[in-house]
Amino acid sequence: MSEEFYNLGKKQLSTKHLVRSILIEESPLTIKQIHSRIKTESKKPVSYQAVHKTIKELLDEESVLNINKKYQINPDWVIKGRKHFENLEKKLYKDKSAKYKEFNCLYDCYRHILEVAYEMLTKSKVSKRTPAVLQVDHLYSILTISKEEYKMFDTIFKNLDGYILCRSNTTLDNAMATFYRLGGVKVKLGAKINGDMDTMVASNGVITQILFPKKLKKELDTIYSKATVYNILQKNFFHYLYKKTPTIKVFSQENQALSDELISQTKKMFK
Repeated sequence: MSEEFYNLGKKQLSTKHLVRSILIEESPLTIKQIHSRIKTESKKPVSYQAVHKTIKELLDEESVLNINKKYQINPDWVIKGRKHFENLEKKLYKDKSAKYKEFNCLYDCYRHILEVAYEMLTKSKVSKRTPAVLQVDHLYSILTISKEEYKMFDTIFKNLDGYILCRSNTTLDNAMATFYRLGGVKVKLGAKINGDMDTMVASNGVITQILFPKKLKKELDTIYSKATVYNILQKNFFHYLYKKTPTIKVFSQENQALSDELISQTKKMFK
């Protein structure tokens, strides 16, 4: 499991992760500059001494370099991290306990996620609403849903205690958010979350991760960022759902303990 994915379940990101995240965005920085960024951008109270101690730990593990008392991410550490994810992907291919699917169309991928959620909720024997968490780059489009899919959403909303963390806050994301919120799902746009995959966490222990190719992610970023209230329904802003795309990979695996922790800690982000 990637560090970024696991950190979704933390009450707050660790100081070590905060420092790394800041240095990934901007470097080199002095300890004073790093501490200032943390005070400005994080709700977590972190002392200057704690940042100093964390930098020392990062230097010891060689994930950060010291260049004239300014600090930056070690490129070798990034390369090792990339290899780690490549090995993780290979492991998921081979792991018989993990379910793996490929899609070459956004609509087919979104439909699969909808079916997974629907199946989970309709088979649930719990009388109260079932908790689930979704972490995404952009909210999934509902501009072209069929009558059947609308009924599936209606069933999901009636049985779901849902929470969505979305990294983006575009006009199109806000439009989609209205649909989910009307269904009773709590949505946080512009959420500061890490990781390259979209992730769905269900209370039955199933964790699903969606890996979009970089080229497709960039294209979606462009589409969502250009959408306005005037052109949001124009063909060029939703035909992308049906066109052929580079392969989208979807991994599903069961981990009840991690699922419970991720859901519990994500719910606290909405309080």
